[in-house]
Amino acid sequence: MCIGFLLLMGVPGSWITAGLERWGDLPVRVELAELSYHPLRGIHIRKVEMYTPRDLVTPIFQADEVTYSPRRLRKFWRDGWRGSLEVVNARAQTELGMWADDLHTRQLFTFDRIHARFLIEKERVLIPAGTGLLAGLELKLTGEVAKPETREMERPPLDSEDTKKMAQNLAMILESMEAFEFETPPEVEVLLGNSDGEDHGVIVELRVDHRETATHRGFRFEAFKLSARYQDAAWTVDEFLIRENDQRELSGKANVDFEKERFSLELDNQLRRYALEALCPFPLRPFLDRLQLRLEDQVDFQLRLGPNSFASPAERVSGRFLVRNGFYRDAFFQELGLSVERNGSRMELRDIQGQVGQGDGAGRVEGFVLLDFDTGEIDMELKGAFYPDMAMSLVPAYAEGVLREWEFRGKPPEFEVDLSKGSKSNSLLFTIDFDAEDLLWKGTQFHTVQAWVEYGEEGLIIRDLLASRGDERLQGWLSLTPDFSRTTLELSSSFHLPDLLPLVGEGVVEFARPVRFKGSSRFDVKGRLDFKQPDQNELHGNAIFTDVVYEWLLFDEIGSSFHLEGETLTLPDLKGKLVDGELEAVITATDLLSEEAAFDLDLRMGQVDLFEVITKATDTEDTPYSGQLGLRLELQGALKDRETVSRFDTLEGNGGITIEEGTLFRIPLLLGLSEVLNKVVRGFGYASQGDFTADFEIGEGHISSKSLFLKGNLLSIGGDGWYRFHDQRIGASITVQLLSEGILSDALKVVLWPIRKLIEVQLRGTLEQPEWQPRNLPRELFGK
Repeated sequence: MCIGFLLLMGVPGSWITAGLERWGDLPVRVELAELSYHPLRGIHIRKVEMYTPRDLVTPIFQADEVTYSPRRLRKFWRDGWRGSLEVVNARAQTELGMWADDLHTRQLFTFDRIHARFLIEKERVLIPAGTGLLAGLELKLTGEVAKPETREMERPPLDSEDTKKMAQNLAMILESMEAFEFETPPEVEVLLGNSDGEDHGVIVELRVDHRETATHRGFRFEAFKLSARYQDAAWTVDEFLIRENDQRELSGKANVDFEKERFSLELDNQLRRYALEALCPFPLRPFLDRLQLRLEDQVDFQLRLGPNSFASPAERVSGRFLVRNGFYRDAFFQELGLSVERNGSRMELRDIQGQVGQGDGAGRVEGFVLLDFDTGEIDMELKGAFYPDMAMSLVPAYAEGVLREWEFRGKPPEFEVDLSKGSKSNSLLFTIDFDAEDLLWKGTQFHTVQAWVEYGEEGLIIRDLLASRGDERLQGWLSLTPDFSRTTLELSSSFHLPDLLPLVGEGVVEFARPVRFKGSSRFDVKGRLDFKQPDQNELHGNAIFTDVVYEWLLFDEIGSSFHLEGETLTLPDLKGKLVDGELEAVITATDLLSEEAAFDLDLRMGQVDLFEVITKATDTEDTPYSGQLGLRLELQGALKDRETVSRFDTLEGNGGITIEEGTLFRIPLLLGLSEVLNKVVRGFGYASQGDFTADFEIGEGHISSKSLFLKGNLLSIGGDGWYRFHDQRIGASITVQLLSEGILSDALKVVLWPIRKLIEVQLRGTLEQPEWQPRNLPRELFGK
């Protein structure tokens, strides 16, 4: 009687909770505010809360009211819990991580405003109607579920790290759904049922078809569709679609099997980038930053993942991507499309098509890439046409430095790149087929450049090289060892030599600076150069040049074959043309790269028109030099100044010089002598002095001659002289003889013997300021 009264009036919740705790070790903890019974309404519970043993703070279920109406109270103990159960304004949290030891990995999916009615029969539970709210979605629940057989509660397969990550991703999706602002909440039909298996597993079906506008992070969407099914611990999404307000869509399918820990996913996207970012449950930009991608516009793709395990989400991937207006590193592309296929460690990027750069400089690229992450195999083929400065960030630093030396002024250069590597232990093989027009390299202009370049374990190889500018050509091949210490080459060129010298290096430019190459150039060279072991050098070739100026010599043509053996360079047959004259020489230079560099020269030159040579060399027609020049010279010495010895002090040699039919008194050096002679006998200073001969010796820092002889029609001059290299001082002692040989000469010599005896002159000073001083001339000869 007392118990019945308490039930009718209401039992305090604390009594019920205490009783349940004493009842036994339940898998949940239940707290009630009040429990009462009414003969017509049945058992009524107010304010019920349930907790898991792992978390006694956050309830997994709570409700304002729960009413249970047994079908027949008097047969309750015999028939079991048959009857009606009604829940009013409840809240439930499905805790995917509830069994995990790490509480921080647990994810809660919360159902709000639950109103549901359950009809409990002997072997099944009917749900005629139920409503709830999940992440802004209005759930409508109907169906039936067979009662599970009584068995010991098992630990569900939700404890692996991969499953926890999957649970976290699902939670992020629901959090993203909560950010939607719906004019009216979407209705989600939830159908419950059972499989036909013996375990009577639960089947859950979800259907959404919402065609009203919603706003999400500033973007408007106008349609949502979902068809999903849960069965045997697996979710299958048969259809998913979300549409932007301009008919762009994101659609897909998925399957997630929690028991087998496997999944598959299909996505097709035409949404704009910002709309896609707004929908994504995680920030896209950090993910793209890791891939060094920056997208500014549309991204269309068809993506297929799996079936893959949770542990290897990228094991199988396929799809097609089309990206507009984006950057990879600093390389801009207007459009880039490619197909992706990955199976295990092997990935292929096929049908790559892209528009690189923008404006008038836009180019194209196409090809494929194959990678095997386990074996290290690489195979890549790319071809296209675009300016290299648009892709500088894609190449290594040393290659970037080389590319920046080029300036492309014509259409984008065409290229074909092949890159391959058989395994991790193999070296990378890299080839480029290159074709460009109207470009500059280190200031040298080329109309076209074509080359095939290969880089691998044998080093760098450039073959089929052809560079042109008008009729000028540079062609051949060359190779460099991997450490760039040795080169083997075969080249021929008709380019203007000064245009090619900067391409070799500043040292070569400085070496050739005293020579002016004004005409055509041609050379052929073949052999090898070793930069670490110069004694292994072996280079052969020939060269010929026109209109070459060296000092005051202008060669109409000069050329020679050459041989470089170790550090010894030989020009065995140097030949040149100076106006109508000829030059022949043999030159040998030894120890070229050391401080002991030296040379040996044997030169012959004849019939050189001084007036023509110097006129061309100085670009002026007012020159005092004339006559036919002849020269022989044997000379050897150092090429460089040494630590304690000037190179001029090392020079040793001898030779001879002749000038025929010259007007030598007009040259600046002899003007002073002419003035002296004119004072002796008026008119002597303007006498024609046509022939000059001298033998000379070179040594000890100066050049000297003891057989100077200048012959003319009225005067002949003989003597000796010297020139010092260090201070450019000159000196000479000469004697003037009147007239030349013959009967008249002998007669005049007798008459003018006193004067002839006194005409002796000394020369001092420099070539720029010569000083002629007569000796033993009487004052009366000068009118004083």
